[in-house]
Amino acid sequence: MSKAFRWFVLSLSSLLAGPALAGGLPVTVSPDLIHLAGDEGDAVGQALTITNTGRNAATVKLQAVNWILDVSGQRLFNPVGEQPDDCRDWWQAGFADLLVEAGARTIHSVDVQIPDDLEEERECRFAIAVHSSSGEQERTDYIPLYVNAEGAEPELEFESLAILTDGKVKQPVIMLRNVGTAHARVVGMLEGEDAQGQELELVVRSTEVLPRETRAVPLLVSRRGGGELFWSAPLKVEGRIMWGDDDMDISGVLR
Repeated sequence: MSKAFRWFVLSLSSLLAGPALAGGLPVTVSPDLIHLAGDEGDAVGQALTITNTGRNAATVKLQAVNWILDVSGQRLFNPVGEQPDDCRDWWQAGFADLLVEAGARTIHSVDVQIPDDLEEERECRFAIAVHSSSGEQERTDYIPLYVNAEGAEPELEFESLAILTDGKVKQPVIMLRNVGTAHARVVGMLEGEDAQGQELELVVRSTEVLPRETRAVPLLVSRRGGGELFWSAPLKVEGRIMWGDDDMDISGVLR
């Protein structure tokens, strides 16, 4: 697969996935995603830049929270109940209180300590909740954070092709299982043909598959060359999916 085609698929999948938006109080935080890596006993970190473009000072509270993925692949932050492999204590501070003056920015370092007694490679996942307030205005942003410890890697296995039905809506999916130790973000594109002989394109919606998880990865169907789309099963498909530096050929029938 050429680098140009890989770039095209990654870009298209990102656009289809859509941006994460937040509104309200004019306080912004960057980056919006943190990836760290190290070995046992290492201290690793990332600087958060918090900018207040408003006319009044803002109070900013940072807090470590858990998150999970719902059925649609969206993150649910601070879920109820205990989470397996909770590793929020890797961020030893656990919280921070900051004051950001009007029109100013501040930089705060999120420092993570990888335990020195890890028994195996793993990925630590939590989020930094950024609670901002000024007067009666409030907002909360979430910064997902991943720590890859001891070279944890994803390993995807293909399980099946399927068409899931929700009422009158039919959703083609690829069922994938991650038997590795780190998350994988899947993208890709398949070509297909339906029962009427229509030539189709099926773009893999950029989807995260967590370790030890089986997930239905949606395929977004369009008619090759454009035009109104009415497809009927079965769909014969083939193509390739990608995650990180890895890829996998997919071929089969969606019924």
